[in-house]
Amino acid sequence: MSTETRDRGRWSIPVDEDAALATMRVVASGLGLPVDDPVVLQRSNNVVVWLRPAPVVVKVMRSTPERAAAARQLEIACHCAARGAPVSVPSDQVPCEVSGDTRHDVTFWRHEPTVSREREPDEVAAALLALHRALDTLPGPVPRLADLHVDVCSILADDAQMAALDPGTRARLRERFAALLKELTTCDTDERVLHGEVHSGNTLVVEQGVRFCDFEGVCRGPLEWDLAYLPDACMGAFVGVDPERVRLLRQVVSARVATLCWAKLRAVDDPVERWHAEHHLAIALGGDRSEVAAP
Repeated sequence: MSTETRDRGRWSIPVDEDAALATMRVVASGLGLPVDDPVVLQRSNNVVVWLRPAPVVVKVMRSTPERAAAARQLEIACHCAARGAPVSVPSDQVPCEVSGDTRHDVTFWRHEPTVSREREPDEVAAALLALHRALDTLPGPVPRLADLHVDVCSILADDAQMAALDPGTRARLRERFAALLKELTTCDTDERVLHGEVHSGNTLVVEQGVRFCDFEGVCRGPLEWDLAYLPDACMGAFVGVDPERVRLLRQVVSARVATLCWAKLRAVDDPVERWHAEHHLAIALGGDRSEVAAP
């Protein structure tokens, strides 16, 4: 199956954490890795776990046909790392391949300790420039951002999937998202391969600088989509940026994130997910284009 095939539910259906951890323990112990003191680093669409004290991070995601999505992320990371881009890389403790079971795909990544400081705009911009140069030569099909917007609109149009959001607000979000996408169609722009989700949750600050991780959102679209996740101070490092398009796309990001978070709340009423759902809903409906897109 082509890696361009999209799973429209992958963003809106959270991974069951207990089941994911059970799969992780079976797979990791089978590879001789320690599983007695795992640290959950992230829980959202996927579950990400550090196998303390080993320098190994495990990512557990919903299984896709032929494990294509997980395999593609390993491929992208290896491609970018080989070209000097600042990215998280697969672990050298185990074979660079996808493991798992019928419900979950499991990949293993090198753990790098983070440092407790904010990411600086100039270093993030420099790192993103290097990542974009590597992605320019990425082989294979890459989904278009416009098609991914269509997928999210399909979720938003489904009353069952959006049942956690009251009907009146649901209608307002649909109207707002449609208006934003219509405004986008009036913008002439070149497309390039993007990381797709360079928010702070996918940007690690380590001793050597910034590292980008999680290549699930890699897509082809306007440069301004990646910049929508960054502060205005980063824009000056890039050529041909349209600041107004960046601000428009910040609202598109929030409309999209609000949709996906409310869809996930239908299955699990998680307080962190609810905060993000309400935060991005307020931005999308409020019309503020100055706020930097957040996870």
